[in-house]
Amino acid sequence: MKWAALILLIITIMLAMYFLYFIGGLPGRIAANRSHPKADAIRVGGWATLIFGIVGWPWVLMWAYSQPLPEVPAGELAKSAADAEGDAK
Repeated sequence: MKWAALILLIITIMLAMYFLYFIGGLPGRIAANRSHPKADAIRVGGWATLIFGIVGWPWVLMWAYSQPLPEVPAGELAKSAADAEGDAK
């Protein structure tokens, strides 16, 4: 009976470790599958929030599902800001 309890304990610990491994890497895998440009940062964020406290983990998961805004060249951004100032006058 002692051996059965020991085996059950070992199996439970292994399943808990696999669950933590799965949850820690989930945001990074989602971001990589969605070709997110910040997939590496999301992967690190998933593990960091899991290790240092799981409170921020949902935000990292939402970040993995988010669509980043298209990048605007700096010259275009300055030109649109100048146009906005000209329209306000």
